[in-house]
Amino acid sequence: MSMEQLSLNEKQLQRSLYIARQKMRWRRWIIFSLMFVIALSIAALMNASFTLSLTLGSSEKIMGGIVRNDIDWATVHADKAPKDLEVGKVVVLALGNGKYDLTAEVYNPNETWALESIDYQFSAKSDTITGSRTSMLPLERRLFTVLNYELSDNQRPDSIVLSRYRWRKFLTPYADVWTFDQAPRYQAKQIIGAGANRTVVPPLVNWQVTNESGFNLLKTTWQIALYQGSSLVAVSETFRDKVPAYQSIRFSVNVFDAGARIDRLEVVPITDYFDESNRFLPDADSPFDRR
Repeated sequence: MSMEQLSLNEKQLQRSLYIARQKMRWRRWIIFSLMFVIALSIAALMNASFTLSLTLGSSEKIMGGIVRNDIDWATVHADKAPKDLEVGKVVVLALGNGKYDLTAEVYNPNETWALESIDYQFSAKSDTITGSRTSMLPLERRLFTVLNYELSDNQRPDSIVLSRYRWRKFLTPYADVWTFDQAPRYQAKQIIGAGANRTVVPPLVNWQVTNESGFNLLKTTWQIALYQGSSLVAVSETFRDKVPAYQSIRFSVNVFDAGARIDRLEVVPITDYFDESNRFLPDADSPFDRR
């Protein structure tokens, strides 16, 4: 065998040994890497298992607390629902000639709940006599009435029944929409002159208000209640058509002569703000045109 062949065989042997050593190193590195990955996986699984057990334990405690606390949802809903109206006793005022005014004071104690509509009926011994429908604003106090009604001798209303409530929620507490520029003032009956020239001027109530509602109101109703002490002695209503927004209006209204000393006077607006048909657009040349 020549020297060249011996040299070639030696180089091939060295190359084979080098490749074999590298394969062993790569195999060890791969085995070590796999073992490291497996160890990490086991550690991650153990950590996840421990976390899950803690979470489940906390959840059980929370659920147990909920069950033990036992939230009273009926009470929660009751707190959010509108409060009942406060209704006073029925007062019947005689006008003469078999005619009467039927009244009952009603108060809405809710700050953010209005009544879009409500029906009321005056009754005697559970028998319905007459009634009407109205609306009511938050915190409003006024008389529910049927005026100048003819009653028979055996009819005397002793209760008022409210029904068909249609509540509407205000997002913020309600603010009054009328500003009294002149407070209501009562002027007693006057007798002017004497003899054939004697003239009787019936009692008069004067006041002035500004419509701050922002609506041009087609019709407004005003309730006038007269009291002697705490007793209601007379009630009247007057109307005003087409009241533009932000306009000031003056009232001078003759009221029923109750023949009593008047100690207190209440004037309350009754306007259906929820009825869009009760609004109008002013004329183009109106100084109150806010379009």
